[in-house]
Amino acid sequence: MKNRYNKTSLIYGTIMLTLTNVFVRALGFAYRIFLSRKLGSYSMGVFQLIFPIYFTAISIISSGLPIAVSRLVAEQKAIGGRYSIKKFMQKAFILTAFISIILFLLLISSINLISSKILNDSRTRIPLFILSPDIVIIAMKSVFKGYFYGLNDITPPAMSEIIEQLIRMGISIGLLYLLWPLSNEQIIYISTFSMVMGELLSLLYLHYKYGNQETRSKVEHSNNKSPYTAKDIINIALPITAIRLLSSIMSSINSILIPNRLIVSGITNRDAVSLYGIISGMVLPLLFLPFPMISALSTLIIPNLSEDMANRNFKNLQIKINKTLAITSITAFMATGILVALGEPIGILLYEQSKVGEILIPLSCFLIFPCLQQSLSSTLHGIGKQNIASINAIIGNSIELLCIYFLIANPEFRIKGFIIAFVISSAITAILNLIQVIRISKLHINFLDIFIKPAFSACIMLSITRFLFNSLSSTLCLPMTNIIISGLTGCIIFLISLWATGAIPSFAIKNFFRENFKKGIA
Repeated sequence: MKNRYNKTSLIYGTIMLTLTNVFVRALGFAYRIFLSRKLGSYSMGVFQLIFPIYFTAISIISSGLPIAVSRLVAEQKAIGGRYSIKKFMQKAFILTAFISIILFLLLISSINLISSKILNDSRTRIPLFILSPDIVIIAMKSVFKGYFYGLNDITPPAMSEIIEQLIRMGISIGLLYLLWPLSNEQIIYISTFSMVMGELLSLLYLHYKYGNQETRSKVEHSNNKSPYTAKDIINIALPITAIRLLSSIMSSINSILIPNRLIVSGITNRDAVSLYGIISGMVLPLLFLPFPMISALSTLIIPNLSEDMANRNFKNLQIKINKTLAITSITAFMATGILVALGEPIGILLYEQSKVGEILIPLSCFLIFPCLQQSLSSTLHGIGKQNIASINAIIGNSIELLCIYFLIANPEFRIKGFIIAFVISSAITAILNLIQVIRISKLHINFLDIFIKPAFSACIMLSITRFLFNSLSSTLCLPMTNIIISGLTGCIIFLISLWATGAIPSFAIKNFFRENFKKGIA
């Protein structure tokens, strides 16, 4: 049977999805800067309080189920498309709609309790109410994404993200300028409303593309039954959902615990909330700048590994895992070089806040661990070992919670306690995941090429980037221009160093351009 579905190569798909993520995150980053300047650090901290609760709700339904859909669609495609993907998708939609509507009703019925007792700020009640329909919208949207990723067709999910961000920014900025002047509370209401509208229009686009896809392929499989049941979906989705839910719960706990423990350490409530706003609204978005590449890779590696497992192609499985580790390492260490060298001036330029650099730089030194944590967790999902990934995540998050509780309240540590907790928990989780991936896949890793050489190149990059920045600072060069020139030069030095040390061999560069730019489609 001829396969009419798009089949995109792993590296090509990762690049295209990364470019989309970079574009979307750049828009979102600019929008966040715009909001932070409109709201200030204190109101930004209040605005950030609603998101841990919001993300906890949507993680229950929008994490494990789409990955399960992606894996099972990929497996059906791998065995020749003999079974009906459409019938399977109907089960996934019914299950998703049922759970998401229940969560929506639970959130609506408990908004007063959450805002007044859990978040301790009544101003979060209306934003939570406005955002509540997003639970159902994002749940259905994520299943559509899982379907397209399972078919290795990245274009509809990528376009949906662009549409969502453009609509969100357009509505928000348009209403703000149309209705200005506004109070901080009204700015928050408009921002949350624009999020819902962006997600809704993005969902409608995916529904349209799904309808076109099914119309083209219904002749092939309309009379076949799906071999998978709702139980199969749940067995895959449940452990993955547990990881995401645990992460969201931890974020919710941290949003409450960090300011409270800072107050215990001896600082005022306003200073504690402002400091939390700096961490969550300014530092972490900068720290996670390399995650468009990591997220794209993690998204695409799951169906790719599932196909290899279905076909029992273990050699190809090991090759893809090694590629995943190499891309993760190179991306993480390049970001480390940039953020350590330029973290302080970037924080001052973007946020007019010197504390951003003080927190960002030590976190950036260990960026390899959260990057590895995500990509290795997705690798375990792809080879059907989501239970192991869940256990490792529980261990890491438990350690983080203990460190935050005891260290932040100590006047000698305070916010340094958060840095220690973040680094230790991500390092332990990443190492545990790596050990299990090596054990299960019988993987042989070239640690010199994959980890040591990129780390060495990052040190060279860091030194040259910082020297160049300091040199340009004595000229009439604008700060933004200085940062861009220094950063781009550092990235070029990093890549040259990788090539010179053999971490990126010449034949790999030739194959990359031949396979991914001349062919494009594998």
